[in-house]
Amino acid sequence: MLDKIKESVNNDSDIEYDPEHYPEREEEKKENQKNKLIATPVNVSSKSNGLKITIDKAMYDKKKIYLDMKLKTDKPFKKSEFIKAVSDSPYGDGEKNMYVDDLEMYINEVKLDNYSYSAGVIEFIDEYTVNLSYLIELDPNNDIDDANFKINFGIKEYNQSDFDGKIEGKWSFDFNIKSIDDGKKHVEVNKKDGDYTLKSLDVSKTYVELKMELPFQPSLGNPHNNFIIVKDDKGRELEMSVGTDGENKIYTQINELINIGEIPKYIDVLVFENFPVEGENSKALSSFRVNLE
Repeated sequence: MLDKIKESVNNDSDIEYDPEHYPEREEEKKENQKNKLIATPVNVSSKSNGLKITIDKAMYDKKKIYLDMKLKTDKPFKKSEFIKAVSDSPYGDGEKNMYVDDLEMYINEVKLDNYSYSAGVIEFIDEYTVNLSYLIELDPNNDIDDANFKINFGIKEYNQSDFDGKIEGKWSFDFNIKSIDDGKKHVEVNKKDGDYTLKSLDVSKTYVELKMELPFQPSLGNPHNNFIIVKDDKGRELEMSVGTDGENKIYTQINELINIGEIPKYIDVLVFENFPVEGENSKALSSFRVNLE
């Protein structure tokens, strides 16, 4: 995404946004709204260099944490140095973005290494205040219910050609939160079709997690490039949020449910050599149906 931001900033021509051309982007927006709806109050603050950041609400489901933050400056925001951190969305959809920098995270005093994030979404509230919503994908193997989060970050400056600028300041937060997915259902599958074996499936209120035994152990020189598609009982493809290779040929993938709390009657898992194109008759290398009732 950073490459797109560079291209957007360096290109003087306007980009006309067409939602039909960016279905994944539209899914990201829907996911952001779902997370905002189910986030719970946290209310922890940190101030540095004239900027007070408050995490108003958060949503944690073991596989990701969503932060709903309020940023309040001592001087008008658009006249402060923090305006340098705000950029236009590279998609030309009118959104404003901001990246945190030097992110460090701990759960229950253990430092996290395997997590990912992209730009957060900025909304201007008043002359001194903006909202920043941020989504961080966690390690798919994380299974902690009651979590104490310690989060530290800085803010990256965009108004430099090399995108390496940093704004002075460090913000630190410490809060407790409980996973919303205590009702997760686990299904042992252990079925083989073709070269693939579906080992297990976990379904929560927000996501589906599958564990698949691959035909070989992926490596840097020999990656696994086939596509694993997950659909619900209405035939709707579930958006993949993260996939990771593990030991003993086990691959873990997380897909988001369409609606929070809407548990399908069954899940279809399909493996394709090439990503299936709508309207084309693509034959799956392996297929599985897992009943959840």
